[in-house]
Order: sequence, then structure tokens, then C-alpha cells
Amino acid sequence: MRPTMSYRAYRKKMSRRSKSLCNKPLAKEQMNSTLVKSIGRTNPYALAEALDLYPGRPFRWEQWRWDKVARSGLFAEVEKRVTKIEEANVSNVGQPGKVRLDILAREAPCRTLDYGVTKSLYTGGWEGELAFEHRNVLGGGEVAGVVVRRGAHDPEPSVNIQIRDSKLGCAKGYSVDLFNEYIGDGGPGFVDTATSAARGIKKRWWNKKDTDKLNVNDYSTETNISTMDEISSENDELAAIDDSLLISSSTPTTSVGNSSALFARRGGKVRFEKPLEGYGVSNSAATASLERTSTTDGIAEIIGSASMDVGPFIVDNLPLDARHSLMTTVTCGSRFVGTAAGRASTAIRPSPGKKTMFWRRGGSSDDGATSFSAAVPPGSGAVRPFSSATVVAREIFPLTHSIPGRSSVDLALRHSLTVSTASLPRHEAKAIGNAAAVRGYADGCNGPLSAAITGTAEVRVPITLRARKKTFDPTVVIFGDWMVGRPAKEGGIYDRNLKRHSVGAGLRNTLQGIPIKYDVSYSGDGKISASFGIGHDFDIL
Repeated sequence: MRPTMSYRAYRKKMSRRSKSLCNKPLAKEQMNSTLVKSIGRTNPYALAEALDLYPGRPFRWEQWRWDKVARSGLFAEVEKRVTKIEEANVSNVGQPGKVRLDILAREAPCRTLDYGVTKSLYTGGWEGELAFEHRNVLGGGEVAGVVVRRGAHDPEPSVNIQIRDSKLGCAKGYSVDLFNEYIGDGGPGFVDTATSAARGIKKRWWNKKDTDKLNVNDYSTETNISTMDEISSENDELAAIDDSLLISSSTPTTSVGNSSALFARRGGKVRFEKPLEGYGVSNSAATASLERTSTTDGIAEIIGSASMDVGPFIVDNLPLDARHSLMTTVTCGSRFVGTAAGRASTAIRPSPGKKTMFWRRGGSSDDGATSFSAAVPPGSGAVRPFSSATVVAREIFPLTHSIPGRSSVDLALRHSLTVSTASLPRHEAKAIGNAAAVRGYADGCNGPLSAAITGTAEVRVPITLRARKKTFDPTVVIFGDWMVGRPAKEGGIYDRNLKRHSVGAGLRNTLQGIPIKYDVSYSGDGKISASFGIGHDFDIL
């Protein structure tokens, strides 16, 4: 980088020359200059663009831009030197205000392979995770990665492919995701084809005269299979019945897809950062997604949605050194409900002389004949719009003054409100229920929710050890959780029994860089339970 003239001196000089009669252009050697060199994968043009440095323009150093570049993870070591050049060392004597800025940065390893454990919001279970990322694909900090997750009892893994470009944090970035995720649920009355195949129960052949001998609990205590009959005027013959098309006679069919188990979602989404920056909102993101969900019996639906994230808005100059943050998310979309594939779609079109399979809805008609329902969910082929909104507020109040080497005792509060329409997709309703979990209750006990209000209060007491014995940083947490939710049912009303609350204490520790949680809770139903978790507690950064 050659000697440069500061922006203030350059502006002052140009101001004087514009008022004089001799308004000649400056020579090139008298103007400021910027030299960005790169050895490696980093593109110097992308780096100069992030720092807003262009040839022929006055040199202007903006520290916030460099801070974002340094935090992007592109460089491992950075050394910056600012040197004032003496007039004796300058060829053009009599031009004060020149400085030399040297930045030496070493690229960080661009390929990473990480592994860990995470908890799925859709299934509520723990999943092992393996992630590979390339953090500098085109030289400007672009990231391409593949994440593979799988639970212990999941029939197939979840795979995410992501490409994102954050523009080194200095401009509007974007990301593109392609996903194939397992979102299965195994509620009562559902037949999981993957489980059935693993147990060797793919197809059963029954004769009509043996129908009365069928036991609804032949296969499993968790699966109730309806008694099947044939409607035909022909002679007795065998009927092929696929387990994946059977449902329980006690399972309600009030909403589309509720009579079958969820299986997977496939699709993609595009996310744009800072779309509201021109309106004075610095933290915002817009997302558009298109996905296809399927159930174990072949029913599929197409879901298109768009969401806007605004925030977090952080206020850190409150009295008593308190901090506050607020974040909102609004989502709107539509569901196109399809029909079951293959046999289910043909089962509702009986033809003369051919057998057609139905399942029993339960009960009989007045003449003793059994009533049946066709194997297509209500509302097939319909378009159902939906919307949801979430507001999350966090506050942290220091209860003691912090001193060097010792953290303060904090009171941390978090409250959230989520509302949605009745036609919200079932896997999103499951995510609302899992996100509103209260410590001390079983995982997934909330079930799918269409609305939830949650609250958490924690008193965090750090334990400070002597320096020579300090090998970890434990924290004792005394907490209280509560939740009020509304079940995700079409036409459902507020359920007074769906209330959760608990109190307890926990320990936080970091072992080999992994944050560990251990909590002992006393729930509202009078039970004492212990839970284990991984991850940091919520904070305001």
C-alpha cells in the first residue's frame, strides 16, 4: 500500500483549489491510492468491495466494515499497522496529513468437517449431525455445505444442502437451501411402512371367510388395524391389502392428513438478508419456500410460504445496566392438498364386476350393512391459506455488580407468543408444540399446537473458582417455566387442561468446548424429573 492522503486533508485541499482561478486536476501521484493484494483463494476485488474501497475515490476507512470482515471467519490472524509518514520521507514535501495503513491477514482453513448432536423441532427427538462446509468457494466468503442428520429410530436421514453469500457482513446477502427432512410421527392408530417393512409385514393376503377371525391387535399393541370387508358380487377371491393404506377406525378424520402419519418434507427456500435496510431496519430477513410433504399412506400436499423476520431490536442502555431484545416473525402461505397415490385414488371409483377396497368408519346402517368411507381425505385438491406470527422478548437484569474476573448474578426473562390459523401445516404445528416445551414434562407431550404463550425466568449464579483450580466455568441456575397452549384442531377451542408449569434448579458447565445442561424439575403434576441438554442458555448479544 503506497503513501496516502487522509480523507480530511484531501477534502480540505480540494475545497481550496475549487475557490481558486487555477482549478487544475490533481496529478495521479498526488491522489490517495489503495492496493489490495491477495495470495490464496480470497478475491481482492470482493474484499475491496466489502470495505468500500475503489480506485480513483478518496480513501475512507470505516472501522465497522473491517470489524464485520474480521468476524466473518475468512481470516485466522490479522495484523493492522497505521504509520504516519514524516515529511522528510515524502517525495512531495509540503503535503501534510499522509498516513500508511498496512493490513496483513492470513486465511483460515476453508474446509471444515463438524459433528454434533441436535434436537429436531419436528420429531422432538435427538439427532446425530455431520456437517461439511467450504467457507470460501469463490473467494468472497461464499459458503457451500452439506448437513446430514439422523435420529436413532428414524427410517431415513435428513439432508440439507446450503449455499450462502453474506457479502462478508457488509451488504445484503442471500442463502439457498435444498432439504429432504424426516418429520415422521408415530401416534396411535398409525401404520409406519418403514417399521412394517423392518418387521417383515409388507402385505397380507386374506380370504373373505377369514375376515371375522382377524384380531385388531395381531401386529402391535400400538397399531389398530380396522377389520376389512369386501364389496363385490363376484365369488370369493383373495384381496391384496397394503398395510400402508390402513388406518385406525378410531382415528378422527376432521382435518386433511390427520388420519395418517407424517413422513418427510422435500423442497427448497431462498433467504434474503436486510431487505428493510432502506427503511431504517438494520436486522431483517425475507424467506420464500416451496416444499412437498408426504405421509406414510401416500397423501401429499404442496406448501408455498413467505416469511419476514424483523429484529432482534436490542436496547442495552436501560437503567441498572439491563438489556432488552425483541424479535418478530410473520409467515403467510397456502397448502394444496393432494390425494393418496396409486391404489388410494382408484379405490374411490368402484367399477362393475371389480372389487374395490374400503375401510370401516365404524358403526352400521339401519339394515345391518356396514358403512364405509373411501380412502381419500376430506378436502383433497383444495387450496387452504394459512398464516402465523411469533413475537419473542428477552430481558437480562444484573442483580450484582460485575468485577474483573467475576461475572454478575443475572435475572434472565424470556416470553414468547405464537398464533396461527386453523389450517397451519401439521409439521409446523408440531414445531410450535415442541418449541413450547416446559422442563419437567415428557418430550412431545404438548402435541401439535396452533397457539402458545410461554415464559421462562432464570436466576443465574456463576461459581468463580481460584485461578489455579479453574478448569471449568460452572453456573447454577434456578428457573421457573410456564406455558398455555391451544391444540391444533380444526374447530378446536381453548383447552383448560393444556397448561404446563414447573420450577427447578440446574447446573451449566462447559466440557471440552461443549456446553452441558443438567436440570432437576418439579412439574405441575407433582412429578420430579431430571433432564440433560446441550447448548447455551439464551442471551442478548
